[in-house]
Order: sequence, then C-alpha cells, then structure tokens
Amino acid sequence: MERELLADFDGLVERLRPHLAGARRAIVFGSVARGEADSGSDLDLVIIADTPRPFFERHRDFAGLWDLCPRLDLLVYTPAELRQMQDEGNPFIEQVLADGRVVYEAAEN
Repeated sequence: MERELLADFDGLVERLRPHLAGARRAIVFGSVARGEADSGSDLDLVIIADTPRPFFERHRDFAGLWDLCPRLDLLVYTPAELRQMQDEGNPFIEQVLADGRVVYEAAEN
C-alpha cells in the first residue's frame, strides 16, 4: 500500500491533511514531489509549525504521519528558522522551496 500511496500524489495529499493539524505549511520534496517515486522511495516532508519543542522532539507533534507512511523523512522547522535559512541562502531549503510541492497551507486568521 505504501508504494501505491507514494505513486498517487493527489491521494497522498488527501491522506496527509488530517495529520497536519498545527502546521502552518507542509512541503513534499524529493522523488515523490518530482513524480519519480519507486519501491525504494521514502516520503520527504518539511513542515513549518509554531512549536516550543526542541528540534529533535518536534516530530512528536505529527506522529500520526508514521502510521500513514513508515518510511517518512520528516523535518519540522519554525517560521523563524525557515526565514533564517532563507536569509542565509541555505541550499537545502532553497531547493525544497523551489522544487517541492506545498501539500498543506493553514488559512491565515
């Protein structure tokens, strides 16, 4: 089932949404975003969220995602961290933002 999920991007997006409460934005990047996922692919996902948790504990806020896709590569950044990486010209985050696909964006209040 996981391979089918990765191959069906629209289905993937719909299944991700219920697990993204608390996120400001979620971006899929890598082979899944490029439509090149195969049986060895994982799901590369960056989530931007307001969180007081230390970097290595933030994944706990989105634990339900692992039930959906056990081969998940999840990175959670705060909005301030994202801005800082952009200001510094971080090549990783530049590529994520340029080539990734936004799968969730919270409504602005």
